[in-house]
Amino acid sequence: MGPASHCRVARLCSSGRIGGLVQSSHQIRKLSLLLAEDNPHDVEILVEVLEGCGLQTTPTIVDSGDGLLKWLSPALQRPVFDVAVVDSRLGGESTIEVLKAVQKVQGSLPLPVLMFSSAISPADAAALLEIGVVAQLAKPLGFEGYSEIAGLLAGYSRPT
Repeated sequence: MGPASHCRVARLCSSGRIGGLVQSSHQIRKLSLLLAEDNPHDVEILVEVLEGCGLQTTPTIVDSGDGLLKWLSPALQRPVFDVAVVDSRLGGESTIEVLKAVQKVQGSLPLPVLMFSSAISPADAAALLEIGVVAQLAKPLGFEGYSEIAGLLAGYSRPT
């Protein structure tokens, strides 16, 4: 990410539009993030905005439904994540079906999940609520659109 992007992050953070929790405390907070996203550009922007607003994170990134299923499996000795941000489609595959399978086997999702999508149908929205997804977020069209996501994720962070 270039200098112009860092300037945009600084403006967004100083405007108070991102991560009010982080802004008010002026401390670095840690966020253990499982990020299911197959678009490297979206990954880069989200991580830069989070870090620019005082959320220290090195996300575990998965880019397929199988990868997501692996990280949500109870059999895996995995790191404890604070939250997962999941794209609704990874490589043409519906992650909603993956989350349904996890919920069916485990009884509930093992961590808070925020669905990140360019479009969610009313039927999918209802299914997501039923399986326990805590938020459904429209995938931002521009850089400033990540403010809502960063603000929500700040609520799952903890002091370092």
